[in-house]
Amino acid sequence: MPERYDENHTTDIHQDDIIEFRKRMAPLLKKYPCYDTDFALLRWLEGYKFDQEMAEQKMKWSLNAMNAVGVFEKDLSSIEKIEETLKATIPLNDYFPNGILGYDKNGYLLLIYNIGKAHPRSLISAERMSRFYINAIYGYEGMQCLIRSEEAKRGYKLGAIIIADLNDFKYDVVFHLPAVKIYITGARVLQEMFPDVTVKLYVVNAPCTVQYLVKMVIASIAKETMNMIEFLGSNYKEILIEKHGAKFLPKKYGGVLDDNIFRRGGEVPKH
Repeated sequence: MPERYDENHTTDIHQDDIIEFRKRMAPLLKKYPCYDTDFALLRWLEGYKFDQEMAEQKMKWSLNAMNAVGVFEKDLSSIEKIEETLKATIPLNDYFPNGILGYDKNGYLLLIYNIGKAHPRSLISAERMSRFYINAIYGYEGMQCLIRSEEAKRGYKLGAIIIADLNDFKYDVVFHLPAVKIYITGARVLQEMFPDVTVKLYVVNAPCTVQYLVKMVIASIAKETMNMIEFLGSNYKEILIEKHGAKFLPKKYGGVLDDNIFRRGGEVPKH
């Protein structure tokens, strides 16, 4: 039995809500058929507490905004295609130390955020902010594509699981105010555009003094996110292996995959 990160793992108990919402969204779903699945619609309903009118407004805004920046023209059908798209938009993409690992043993999508390797001060001075936001939208819709694909195979609702690694954490990440403002603004927009996608957020290698800062930043984005955070101690490798399977994790996290799959992060060279 797969790990249940959400009590609404299947659509059975909300089938009437989904049917009603599908009718409301019929014109939009005809335009964007990839979102016409029970699980995709359920994400919107859950993300907006089953307020169908609010979910309708937000879904229309989100999908039309994605269309405006060319999301649906991109091939986001695999991790490799997603990475190609991101790098084509921002050649400096390797300096963003995060990325998709793949599926875990239960079909959930695993992501790594190597926050300690981020250098926000050099990143925000190296590229236009609009490109950062567009690339983030491409990346999140890429996640959605992979999740929808796996849901179709397995027949149950899935989502993304994030491992945020604070090893080598630098306080510049949270005290460089322009970067923090950009991050929080972007995260709030993504939360609205892609509701109920992240189902678990592990934080590893976090000093005690940093845990409070992390909670404060996340709480400023969405209070609901606080319920899915789990700070792991020194035994984090054992926990990750038990929950997600060694063959789906890099060696750095107790698994068997090569660690060279990570984007390098670091300071962006000055030109």
